[in-house]
Amino acid sequence: MLNLNYWFKPIDQIFSDFRYATLDANDPDKRRIFVDRKASVLFVAHLDTVQQPRLRKKYRNTVYGAGFDDRLGCHTAYKLAIDYNVDLLLCDNEEQGRSSAKDHVCKDYNFVVEFDREGTDVVTYGADSPEFLGALGKYWKTGRGSFSDICFLDTAACCMNLGIGHYNGHSKTGFMLQLEYKKQIQLFDKFFKENCSTKFVADEVNVGMFYDYEEDSLFDNREICTGCGEFIDPADGLMLIGNMALCPKCEMEFFPAEDNIG
Repeated sequence: MLNLNYWFKPIDQIFSDFRYATLDANDPDKRRIFVDRKASVLFVAHLDTVQQPRLRKKYRNTVYGAGFDDRLGCHTAYKLAIDYNVDLLLCDNEEQGRSSAKDHVCKDYNFVVEFDREGTDVVTYGADSPEFLGALGKYWKTGRGSFSDICFLDTAACCMNLGIGHYNGHSKTGFMLQLEYKKQIQLFDKFFKENCSTKFVADEVNVGMFYDYEEDSLFDNREICTGCGEFIDPADGLMLIGNMALCPKCEMEFFPAEDNIG
């Protein structure tokens, strides 16, 4: 059912595959892919990963590897966008907290869907309405999340980020459960067919809710852990490595004590 070869490709190769549908592909700050099918729904995912994407092994219904966040989402958004004939936006630099979705001029959509969530719930980051939450509640539990590409879109449409059954997305020990994935896609198929013609307008404008363009900072100057995606209070300590910020827990996971010399 699931061919993972697509998300396993390097980012540049994927951009090359979409060269006729790419906007600003050569600009590292603006790279994204947009496929305009003149649709009223937009699917979103991001191409960058924390770990180098790698498939390790498959045992029964579990696939082990790295880079599921968000190459699995790219594969899902790409395939479903074809099946449903909707618009597709693939972004870059989400893992740095600077998604290229911020450079995209967003059309007027009924709603926006991202496939970048661990587990099997759904999050909206506040870009929702009672009607939209009610529609989601028929199929999923609504959880809480930090941010993803849809937080950077300038849109009045309600947005959702769907869990697609992968775990440890930022770790070398990532895995995805195929039965959970299949169930989530089946539920989404029902949700989409029931709601694709309904326009859901968010109670609050999405753009700027999570990103301060003037200060060029996220979440009121609080850092986001690249490892687990949670807030880091500077008082708790954080490790900065290039564009990565790690909380104390993820620092120990990425750099265990036995790896330290001296």
